[in-house]
Amino acid sequence: MKVGISEEELAALDAASFRGAVEGIATGLAISVPASIYMHRNWAAYNFCEATTLLHGLHTGGRSREFESLTIRRDRGPFRPENSELDVLLDALRTTCSTQRYPRSRSGFSRIEALTIWGVPIEYDDAFLDVVSTAWPRLRVLRLHAQVPSQSKITPRGLLPLARQNRHLEELEVDVNSWPDEMLLLPATHGPADTDRQRAVLYVDIRNVLAAQDHSEVDECEKHGAERTQLVRRIFPNAYVHYKYELMRQ
Repeated sequence: MKVGISEEELAALDAASFRGAVEGIATGLAISVPASIYMHRNWAAYNFCEATTLLHGLHTGGRSREFESLTIRRDRGPFRPENSELDVLLDALRTTCSTQRYPRSRSGFSRIEALTIWGVPIEYDDAFLDVVSTAWPRLRVLRLHAQVPSQSKITPRGLLPLARQNRHLEELEVDVNSWPDEMLLLPATHGPADTDRQRAVLYVDIRNVLAAQDHSEVDECEKHGAERTQLVRRIFPNAYVHYKYELMRQ
């Protein structure tokens, strides 16, 4: 069974037709596909406004369809949306995906197990990780990669909620670009996520993204790489931890 919009079909749609197609997809999934069947489909959107429409269209209160994976990524070309478009998209994520905003029986995104946001101009910070960790305790995969280095404000302390609350976590990939000296003394305060891991191994991949011209930061990464790796291991003592730095052109 084919469900979705191909690239060829997408090219022929205007904005109004796109919204109509999304509504048709959501209705078709709820009516004709049993909730017990696992499906993986990709939908493309012109811009963040249409991505927001897609989220709202797939979130259909009162229907039985549950989604377990959500990926948002920029695939092609220069992409500089208005801040207002990003705000609307993030609001849609909060209102359609968070179990704290809707009863479980009404939320089509309450069981998210895999979340990937890649190359999208959204600023991540510790508070964002806390919201994600609390909203989706069944997370198995979390990948957050910034479009430019300055958009990741995540610190090692922001990883603590994931260690304490997400005991099903198997794969974690995040950009951590802030390493205050006092955090190297962060206590090994961890929870059941990393102390009771009998069925799944956790792989933690920490990427320190630097601007291409930031030569002093490169020296810092090379000098403190081992210490930073050890810090993450103290947060996730039973995980395979990999720390690396990458240069990115802005």
